[in-house]
Amino acid sequence: MLGSLSIQTRFLIAPIIGVLLTLILYVTSNQVIQDNALLFHDISKSNVVQISEISEITLLITESNSEIVTLLLESDKLDEEGIYVEGKIRLNHIYQIEEKLNKSIGVENVLTINGENIYKQVNVAFSAYKSQIISSIEMSSVDIKQASYELVLANEKLKVLNDIFLKLTKYYSTELSQQAASVEDNLYKKTYITELTSVLLILMLWSAYYFSKNTSANIHQVHKALLSLSQGHAKITIPRNKDTYIQDIWNAVSEFKESIRKQEIYKNELLMQQFAFDQHAIIARTDIKGTITSVNAKFCDISGYSSDELIGNNHRIINSGYHPKKFWCDMYKTISKGSVWHSEILNKSKDGTTYWVDTSIIPITSVTNEIVGYISIRTDITEKKSQHQKLINANIIAEEATAAKSSFLANMSHEIRTPMNGVYGTLKLLKNEPISPKGRNFIELAEYSCKSLLTIINDILDFSKIEAGKLQIESIDFSVIKMVNSVSTDMLTTAQSKKIDFDIINNLSHDNWTGDPVRVGQILINLLSNAIKFTQHGKVTLLLSQCETDDREEAVRIEVIDTGIGMNEEGLNKLFTQFAQADDSTVRNFGGTGLGMSIVESLVHLMKGEINANSQIGEGTSIRVILPLPKAEVDSLNNKNEELPFEMPNLSGKYILIAEDNRVNQIIIEANLKPSNAKLKIVSNGEEAVREAFNERPDIILMDIQMPVMDGICACKEILAQMESMPIIALTANVMSEDITKYRETGFVESIGKPFEVEDLFAKIKRHI
Repeated sequence: MLGSLSIQTRFLIAPIIGVLLTLILYVTSNQVIQDNALLFHDISKSNVVQISEISEITLLITESNSEIVTLLLESDKLDEEGIYVEGKIRLNHIYQIEEKLNKSIGVENVLTINGENIYKQVNVAFSAYKSQIISSIEMSSVDIKQASYELVLANEKLKVLNDIFLKLTKYYSTELSQQAASVEDNLYKKTYITELTSVLLILMLWSAYYFSKNTSANIHQVHKALLSLSQGHAKITIPRNKDTYIQDIWNAVSEFKESIRKQEIYKNELLMQQFAFDQHAIIARTDIKGTITSVNAKFCDISGYSSDELIGNNHRIINSGYHPKKFWCDMYKTISKGSVWHSEILNKSKDGTTYWVDTSIIPITSVTNEIVGYISIRTDITEKKSQHQKLINANIIAEEATAAKSSFLANMSHEIRTPMNGVYGTLKLLKNEPISPKGRNFIELAEYSCKSLLTIINDILDFSKIEAGKLQIESIDFSVIKMVNSVSTDMLTTAQSKKIDFDIINNLSHDNWTGDPVRVGQILINLLSNAIKFTQHGKVTLLLSQCETDDREEAVRIEVIDTGIGMNEEGLNKLFTQFAQADDSTVRNFGGTGLGMSIVESLVHLMKGEINANSQIGEGTSIRVILPLPKAEVDSLNNKNEELPFEMPNLSGKYILIAEDNRVNQIIIEANLKPSNAKLKIVSNGEEAVREAFNERPDIILMDIQMPVMDGICACKEILAQMESMPIIALTANVMSEDITKYRETGFVESIGKPFEVEDLFAKIKRHI
């Protein structure tokens, strides 16, 4: 039954009995009963209530302290804002406890025990604990390690406060016992009280004694336990008490004991972390003015200065002068606002050598949130910066080498294509002349050799683009069958010359695709030319079909199957390797640069496709390519008219200006254009082209790029500045994609590479004339 009564209720039972006694004996013992009632009232008010309130405050402080410990333990689960909000809640609890304490003992009240004002000691001890716990909470969002350290200090202050509370509780308990004895003595002295009064008085005293003794015994146990904890003895036994309120106090003591145990663990962990930190980090503390107040051994090791030389000095002692003034101004603005600053700094050691450090500067604040100093944490990154700079230098060298290679390849291509245009153009013109079948065969052989050389040049240029990551894949509608027919014409001629069969099997259900026809054609040419080259007898088969990729995209499957010499596993492993062939005899017997299949693989991957090969020595090779090619939105490709055989257009009345400095190319261009009946004028440099364009206003201009006096680009700009609508076609041996883009940006309407096909030349002229 007692366990269900609060402590306050239990101690009020005795005064209630006293009141009843006073009413019964009012007539005979009014003064005595009034005195005793007042005495019991004083006991309830001044002693028992104080003990109860102190116990309650002790419990509240313990609960608040445990919540703060929990907050720090779970800080890694919260962001900075979450820690701030939770910390604010804990601070409000502290302020509420302080308000309750002030109401209980007052701010200016005086209670002297052994010559000391015990109330003042309580206020001072609580203020010290409050300040320390506020510092811990405020540091929790900045430095959890520092916050834990501050919490350890707060618990030490809490131990002092608990000692004072215990002293105060003991005092009130003693006073309570003395007052109870006084009541007993006073009552026994009143001899005129009737026998009934004596019985009732004894009953009242017995009740008061029973309640006070039982509660005091429990509180005394709590006092001993708290005293033991405050002295650092954590091995105490927590009893089980049927009294709910006393058990709550014991539960609080148990939590306090556990918090002390955890604080010891945290303290040890912090010490170990601090030791590890000192072993690996470069640490320094400064005051608000930036004067160094402490450094660790790592700071001394890397700077070359002793701690005596550094402490009392400023960080300017290690300033290398590398960073501009604005760098330091930005740093100071950041930390002076209470924010953490982070950057990389180049410092100078005592012997003049420099070193890089990754630096974080953290403001240190007081309990009033004022900045009182700074702590800098640095990591030596000198080696890392050195390696990074080496990588940058290596990248610059690689980029310069790539640029030099691209420039060389572009120049080589131009220098080969220029005379090749003369050779190829001459062969084309000779084919139009009456000539014997044997002579025509020689011309076709020479023409094939020119195309082979151009293929090699194009392979080298494409390889350079792929290696530099500059090859772009177009996305336009096209017909796979028409492209195959165009490619297979030359392939069929070569196959027939070797007396092998060349079959095309088309299993496509439609022929409307979106992709890059030039690159798809390039893949086909490389696969078919390789198959025909390495097949001495039998046949080469091209199989076209549809399929789906793993992502369920529509795709075209291209399979080239031959009955050629085949490859072993080693040859298959080198099939797509740059500049590699099965063995040296392959180069001697069949020729080739070893780039074709490498380019095919790169193109397939750029199109997000797949390629694989199977081969057996003496049986042949099968290569399968899967290219994701979406179906064209407009089903119009099959309805396009077939290309008609080339017919020379009649350009009578049209004036074509040709700017070309190479005499052979002048002859070739003029010979190809003359049958069109157009008026032709040839000039040898850009300056003459500008003058002729202004004077004669031609219908179209064919402009070489590399010319003396004034190049084609400058000439184009000058002409278009005065004649915006003048169509100018770049007729050049520069065929790199970046060159073509540059010509388009300059204002050229078209670009034709040398050596040119006469059909292509007239098609582009007719488009703009």
